[in-house]
Amino acid sequence: MAQSVGFQKPAFRRPQARKKNNQSKVCEEAKHRLQQLCLTNFATIAKELHGQDPYQFLRAYTAGLQEFIEAFTFCEYVGSSNISHWNTIQDMLKYKVQPEQPKKPNEKAEGEASSDEEPDSKPEPIDMMCLMPPMEFVLGVGDLTGEVMRKCINSLGSGDVDSCFDHCRFLQELYKGFMSVSNAKNREFSQKLFTLRQSLLKSENVCYNVKVRGGEAAKWGSTDDSAFAGIKDHAEDDEGVFF
Repeated sequence: MAQSVGFQKPAFRRPQARKKNNQSKVCEEAKHRLQQLCLTNFATIAKELHGQDPYQFLRAYTAGLQEFIEAFTFCEYVGSSNISHWNTIQDMLKYKVQPEQPKKPNEKAEGEASSDEEPDSKPEPIDMMCLMPPMEFVLGVGDLTGEVMRKCINSLGSGDVDSCFDHCRFLQELYKGFMSVSNAKNREFSQKLFTLRQSLLKSENVCYNVKVRGGEAAKWGSTDDSAFAGIKDHAEDDEGVFF
């Protein structure tokens, strides 16, 4: 499993397209790199774990998998303001591998075929898959929210005020989806939910500044106001309900 942990965060650089006329080019290049990762690194994992319990080794590549989901969904969001379903990305990690044919020691000379075997018969390809559980997809989308928040702040600085509200509404929809998940027995999920809440509050603060201050919102700043100052002081507060 050494190969499965060697392509984590450094390999999954999110495309930072700062200009609209450059977004499509950057996204296409990023998608091409991500598709190559599916055909190389994730395919290697699928081969190594074929015939074994993938959940037993999931922790060995979960960090890289979440980074991949974050990068892929961010490319989609920049290009179409939407993200794919979990099944779509899982299908990208399915492979058909042609099994190797072992050479027989008493193999006949070339051009000769045995009477009981067809000369052109080939073994059926083997279906392999790099497992991506739905919870891993959710955790990767949780990382995406930080990129959307930064894009919201950058839109304010560049004067694209309308995009700020679009990014904020997208984060609000994700937050409602995360809050609707009940009984998620995963420690990382609670951490991602808190990070999502912080990103949403920052984006809402940006939109508030735009509504109140108008064109001068960029001069006043977006995340240093007193409305957001108290959030960091309660970073360890647990909003969960225990019975």
